[in-house]
Amino acid sequence: MCSFNDVQKLMGARWKSMTAEERQPYEQLALEEKNRFLTSAEGQEMLAAKKLQAQQKKKEKAEEERQRLELERAQKREEDRKKREEKRKIELEEKQKKQEELRIKDELKYLGKQIIPGLYLGNRHVAKNTEWMLSTACRYVVNVTSELKNHYEVSALGESPFT
Repeated sequence: MCSFNDVQKLMGARWKSMTAEERQPYEQLALEEKNRFLTSAEGQEMLAAKKLQAQQKKKEKAEEERQRLELERAQKREEDRKKREEKRKIELEEKQKKQEELRIKDELKYLGKQIIPGLYLGNRHVAKNTEWMLSTACRYVVNVTSELKNHYEVSALGESPFT
């Protein structure tokens, strides 16, 4: 007993072995049957269903493409947002670094520079900074300019805080 697949294989092999002349009557019958079917109500219904199916596939593909493009745009927006955020973060860090450098520079102008133990060199800001001068046990201030007043000639108690 032959299975359906066996019959199919035998028929396929026989069809392939036929010449074009031998196939022609069968192909003609198939064409006529196809035309008869397509002009029938059932055939028209099938064509309409195929057309509707093709339109639906086209709509689905268009929707998939729209969603893909929207996803790409959303990813691009997110990427751009992250870049802007990173740029702002870097700018903020640079700004904070500059502020810190300025703060340190500003602080340093109120601190004298030790030249040798016990001898400091400073500017007018250092000369006014009594707290720093006392913290370093400074006992003398030498003012080498006539444009700045001597801040420590006499204290409120009537004596110099460094003598």
